[in-house]
Amino acid sequence: MTQQINLIDATLRQGRDWANGVVVLSALVVGCLAVAAHGMYEEWQWKQASMQVAAADAAREASGAAMQQVSAQVAQLQAQIAADDQMRRAAAAMVDPPQNCVARFEQLVGALAPNMWMQSVEFAGARGVHMLVNGLRQSDLAHYADGLSAAKAFAGLPIEILSIERKELSESSGGLDSEVKTKILPYYAFELRGSDSIAPVGGTP
Repeated sequence: MTQQINLIDATLRQGRDWANGVVVLSALVVGCLAVAAHGMYEEWQWKQASMQVAAADAAREASGAAMQQVSAQVAQLQAQIAADDQMRRAAAAMVDPPQNCVARFEQLVGALAPNMWMQSVEFAGARGVHMLVNGLRQSDLAHYADGLSAAKAFAGLPIEILSIERKELSESSGGLDSEVKTKILPYYAFELRGSDSIAPVGGTP
C-alpha cells in the first residue's frame, strides 16, 4: 500500500504573499491618480497666472488710455486759454487802441544796451506795452529798466517782469576745406509788461 504524504502544510507557512495582481494594480491606479491630480493642480496654477497677467495688461492699457485722455483735455484747455487771451487782447485793443507807436518803439529800442536786441513788441493804449527782449547777460535787464525809466514815453511806468529764461544760440563756422565748428552762445530772454494798472509789490490792485 502506497502512502501519500502532503508536503505542503498550511500551518508551516510563515507569512502571506502580498505581491499579487490586485495589490500591484491598486498601486498603479493610486500612482496614476496622484500624477493626474498634480497635473491638474499645475494647470490650475498656470490658468490663474495667465488670468493675473491678462488683468495686469488690461489695467495698464486702461491707465494708458486714461493718461491719453487727460493729456488731450489739458492740450484742449491750453488751446482754449490761448484763444481766450488772444480775444481779450484784441478786445482791449479795440477799446483802448495803441497810441504813438512809432515814437514809443524808438524809445524802447534806444534803451537797449549794445549786447541786447528786441524780439517782439505789443502796444496797448497810451502807455501799455508787452515785449520780449534778449540779452547776453542777466544783468542787462537792470540796465534796460534804467533806460526805460529815463525814456519820456515810459517815465514812471510800472514794469512787470513776467519771465527770465536762459537760452542758447548755435553758430556754425568753417568753409569747404576746413572742419565745421559749432559755437554755442548763451543768452537770456526777458518777458516784460508795462501798464499803469499794475499794482506795486505788496499793494492791492
